[in-house]
Parts: sequence; structure tokens; C-alpha cells
Amino acid sequence: MNSEDHGLKLDSDLNETLNLEVSLIVNSNGQGEFISATPESHSKLAGEIIQKLQFEPTYSDCKPVAHFYNLTITIVYSNNE
Repeated sequence: MNSEDHGLKLDSDLNETLNLEVSLIVNSNGQGEFISATPESHSKLAGEIIQKLQFEPTYSDCKPVAHFYNLTITIVYSNNE
């Protein structure tokens, strides 16, 4: 995902790969609900990414249910001057 293509702005200058450890809930409609991110200085960016993504919901008894996840989002620095 290219941050500029999605209107996302980094909370700081990024000149190296950034790994965000993100906690979220994927609701029964497959939409992510941001909980937290580490490092906290990039929580806004992580929250914006989660809101723009569509997830496959978890199923229980053949019905979609909300489920808590921890995941890593890797943002790779690209010098496209």
C-alpha cells in the first residue's frame, strides 16, 4: 500500500523501514476498529491504515463475529524523488 496513494501522512519523517505492532478488532462486517499501536508516535498513521483496509471477518457457528487481532504492519521507505 502506498501511503501517498491513500492520502496518508506519516507522523514523522520516515527514512527506514517501520514496523508497527497494531491491536485491532475486526467486526462482523470485516471493518477494522483500531485499538493501539507501537510505537505510539505512529498511532494516528496505524489507525488511518486500519480504517482503510477491508478484512475477512471471523466466523463462529457459521456467523460472522467480531474478533481481536494483533498484527504487524511494515512500512518500507521508498525514495521516489
